[in-house]
Amino acid sequence: MFAEVLWLLLALLSLFIIGLGIVLLRSRPDADSTAAEVRSEPPDPLGSSGDSPALTPGGTSSADNGQGTAQGQGPPPWPTAEEQAGYALFRMSHDERARLLAAAGGWAPADPDVTPPPRTARGAIGSGFTSPVGLSGQIRGYVRDSGGAVITGASLTLIDVAGGQIGRKVTGGDGSYSLSTPGPGSYFLITRARGHHPLASTVTVSQQPVTLGIVLTGLAELSGVVRVMGSQEPVPEAALTLLDPRGEAVASAKSDARGRYHFPDLVGGIYTLAASASPFQPVARLVTVADTGESSEDVELIAGTFLCGTALGGRDRRPVPDARVTLLDEEGNVVGVARTDAAGEYLFIDVPEGSYTLRASGYPPVTANVRVSGSERHEHDLELRHPDD
Repeated sequence: MFAEVLWLLLALLSLFIIGLGIVLLRSRPDADSTAAEVRSEPPDPLGSSGDSPALTPGGTSSADNGQGTAQGQGPPPWPTAEEQAGYALFRMSHDERARLLAAAGGWAPADPDVTPPPRTARGAIGSGFTSPVGLSGQIRGYVRDSGGAVITGASLTLIDVAGGQIGRKVTGGDGSYSLSTPGPGSYFLITRARGHHPLASTVTVSQQPVTLGIVLTGLAELSGVVRVMGSQEPVPEAALTLLDPRGEAVASAKSDARGRYHFPDLVGGIYTLAASASPFQPVARLVTVADTGESSEDVELIAGTFLCGTALGGRDRRPVPDARVTLLDEEGNVVGVARTDAAGEYLFIDVPEGSYTLRASGYPPVTANVRVSGSERHEHDLELRHPDD
């Protein structure tokens, strides 16, 4: 819309200038000589003497007042270039006048069907700017741990909203830092230090320097020893699981040959520590892990209740192998069945507390029919076994 208005104004201004020129040409005393010089066709040689009267735009002389051409003069001359342009502009359409004026000025009007090329925008803050030229904002402060002690050698990286790195600094001996920004806006500050959890902070910078104190939480650890309750005997290969307050398992480990276990890289808080190992009863307890450093918690496992013994037979009380031993509760229900080994020993594990009855039995009787005659030698083997074999 602005371009069309501009073209119309230029057209009106050109028409005004052309009309003013025509008026001035007509009013000058020597208009005849000036008109003769700008005609589109060469004038008649007779008119160059200065005696021929001036021609009007209609092709008549000013002397005959439209009654005829001068004697001996050629065809009526063409209008001057200015006169032709003036007449043509009035007959042109708006678009034709705009294009004509644009061509005269050395530029072309925009084609409504052609999309103009996109303008190049200036780079925004989020374009990954890394050059220190033109930095105007500032972020400064100290990095400390949860105990208030300054942290030296902490790394601070400043990035923009698009993820581009703007600057990076390392804290000095006093734990201080100072970072510059391209200007006001929002940025992300990533702080890292050995032995501490990294921290991401959002910083809004204005024209004034921003002071930001950063506190890093140290990495916590939990360790201890798994042993048999009431003794110093370690329990190797014990399975340990650490659960958070929601009951989610966050870490697991196994005790080594000395019963030691270790959970590194923890966040301070309250956890549930569960431990299990065969033939011990599993155990679980609450443990508190400090925010920084190593916490210790030993675990004692209770051995399961078991019943064992030896089956003996004969007057000399020799061990009876492969004897069947049944364990009955007070109501006569079978709790378990075991067999003696080659040394006549049996074992019941995980026996609940209470009173029981033990029943030991050998092989049941075996019956075989044998016929013996004369002085011949006869052999017959007997196979003793339990019914369920």
